[in-house]
Amino acid sequence: MNKRNLYWTLQISGWLLYVFINYLSLPLFPDRVPYEEVYFFGSFFNGILVTHLYRSIIRNFNWFNLPLLKLIRNIFAGALIATIVFFIAQTLYNIIIVLSGEYFLHLNLHGRRVIDPSYWAYFYLSMLNIYFVFMLWSVMYFVFQYFENFQSAKIKALKAESQLKDATLQNLRNQINPHFLFNALNSIKSLTIAEPENARKATTLLSDILRYSLNSEKKTYVLLEEELAVTKDYLQLEKIRFGDRLDFSFEIEDATLKNYVPPLLLLTFAENAIKHGISKSKEGGTIKVRSVIENNFHLMQVINTGSYNESDIDLKGIGISNTKQRLDLLYEGRARMMINNTANGQVTAAIYIPVNQMINLTDNINPSISLNN
Repeated sequence: MNKRNLYWTLQISGWLLYVFINYLSLPLFPDRVPYEEVYFFGSFFNGILVTHLYRSIIRNFNWFNLPLLKLIRNIFAGALIATIVFFIAQTLYNIIIVLSGEYFLHLNLHGRRVIDPSYWAYFYLSMLNIYFVFMLWSVMYFVFQYFENFQSAKIKALKAESQLKDATLQNLRNQINPHFLFNALNSIKSLTIAEPENARKATTLLSDILRYSLNSEKKTYVLLEEELAVTKDYLQLEKIRFGDRLDFSFEIEDATLKNYVPPLLLLTFAENAIKHGISKSKEGGTIKVRSVIENNFHLMQVINTGSYNESDIDLKGIGISNTKQRLDLLYEGRARMMINNTANGQVTAAIYIPVNQMINLTDNINPSISLNN
């Protein structure tokens, strides 16, 4: 409906402008017809009629799919045919006016030469004039249609890209969730006989993690404070298994708590810190989770005791690989993920999200939270 309204608005306003310009040009001619107002009304009506019929031919014969050269040929020929039809219609209109003018329009045509020797020159100039009008109408119509088709194709492409991203992200989440849940269940299994009380506590923690995991399936982003809570549950679960071999702490800026982040992001890093750092050392180690604003980036880090070896196939496994893919999809390559060894025998996994890419609800920031074990 909007497209149709726009078409008729442009049609009416365009032909009104044509008639107005021609009417203002009348003083340039020495001879004036006695029914010029009625004549221009006919020009306005016939112009709309002819271009509307011309448009129907374009649509019915599907000119939009023609090769460029054939389309240009058809526009030249179509404008010429439209010009001829317009003048036939206008001539018939003039005849009706002349025959009925004295009786219905009260025009005094007696003794007036409606067609004088200069008529044919006027006729030629008028034909040329209206031909260029129809050419201009054709060009504007096709430019508008091609622009609209381009916009429609662009919207369809964006929708398809969005659907592909949604499907890809869902697939990545489906890969990640079983990954860390499987490891958590193994942890509980090892405690069932030796430490049943801790096994029950671990089961409760796993239940919370599982609930969060299932709820996050429907979400692209979650509040950072929710992600921190489930990460703390996971680390508490692992501390039951490792005991004094594991210590963890959180350093969180209040300003980041209401930022939205992809779900299971920190949890994946925490899991890898346990698997590739703490579990490989007899003495165990520490894990520190940070979230700060630094140099116009929301910086999230998981720092753990251990060393990072790029040749270790496991470190390029499902969790880390999928995290990078998710970041690329969600932030279109503007977010960065880095894993580096530090000089003090630790590994730092970091994610940098540009501040202008974040969703922030700072109006309702809660007081600072303490997440130390």
